[in-house]
Amino acid sequence: TIVHPQPGFFNETEFTVLKGVADLCGTSIGNARLFNSLQAANRRYRELFDDSIDPIFVTDMDGEILEANRQASDVTGYQPVELIGRSLFEMQTRDRSIIQDEQANLTSGTVVKFESKMVLRNETQIPVMVHIRRENIDEVDLMQWLFRDLSERKELDRMREDLSAMIYHDLRSPLANVISSLDIMLASQEDLNSSISGLIQIAYRSAERMQRLISALLDINRLEAGQSILKPKITEIRSLLQEALDVVKPNIESKKQVATVDIPDDPVFLYIDVDMVRRVLINLVENANKFTPNGGDIHLGCTQNNDHVELWVQDSGPGIPSESAKTIFEKYVRLEGENTPKGLGLGLAFCRLAVEAHGGRIWVENTRKKGSRFSLTLPLAKEAI
Repeated sequence: TIVHPQPGFFNETEFTVLKGVADLCGTSIGNARLFNSLQAANRRYRELFDDSIDPIFVTDMDGEILEANRQASDVTGYQPVELIGRSLFEMQTRDRSIIQDEQANLTSGTVVKFESKMVLRNETQIPVMVHIRRENIDEVDLMQWLFRDLSERKELDRMREDLSAMIYHDLRSPLANVISSLDIMLASQEDLNSSISGLIQIAYRSAERMQRLISALLDINRLEAGQSILKPKITEIRSLLQEALDVVKPNIESKKQVATVDIPDDPVFLYIDVDMVRRVLINLVENANKFTPNGGDIHLGCTQNNDHVELWVQDSGPGIPSESAKTIFEKYVRLEGENTPKGLGLGLAFCRLAVEAHGGRIWVENTRKKGSRFSLTLPLAKEAI
């Protein structure tokens, strides 16, 4: 608005010029505010970029470093100016062609991640998790690389594996002697319904459970190492499902749970390592028993699909958070919660490795009502296909 004390002071031409000047001033003030906001945003980004605890690099699509933060210089041992222009592909050990294939499928704003090793200036290597994000800045495609040091996690994993190996080797033989002794004691009882027999049976079941855990520890290490440990043979799956249920039946009855088995009328023959699959099913039923409240329901079943069989164990517990549906099958991963049963986080890792060793897969999904359903696939015996 243009105002003057004397009416009609400005003629129409002057008024137009003044109005244009005022509009330009307003636009300039607005642009100045936007510029200040942009500068503040750039400063915040720079602070976050440089103060990050992880090394961060910005490269072109060929991996040539255009920018690096302070931590990148501190970790690699290179001066900032020495990093610019270097190929980041040569500073980590993952195959360049694989990364470039993954880059080609990345869209702006999406992320790919993988484990690798960062090569430092002194030629030592440290394990890292690499996160690559594709960005388009001023119509130019760039890659942002974040390297997260995994040294402490790897050392912790090594210590856990050493502990697992110690537990296996030091406890296996004594535990086998305990089970044999309990078996003899139980066989010598005239009245299997006596209180003494009941106590022996409890001890026997507990010792067997410890033996399954110790065997799982060994199998996890051997399967992860790629060893061929399967001893497959043709077996009928319906009996294995019933065996798994019978092993956990005392615990199911103590919680007044109701367990049902849905199996085909005709025999279903699989080509599997019987002992390993039996332990997988027992593990899943034990988990269902743990997470199902008193008086809840547990369902087991199987269906035949072409060249494989799908088996499932379903509980009526609290369910599995969607973000944990995949990670729950990794070693030492446990659900967190005030009332969540505690454990080592190895049972489902063993299940995954055992099923995958058979060429199958295992997954979990929440049911429509309440609870979780763990499903797995196993190969049919060729004679049954």
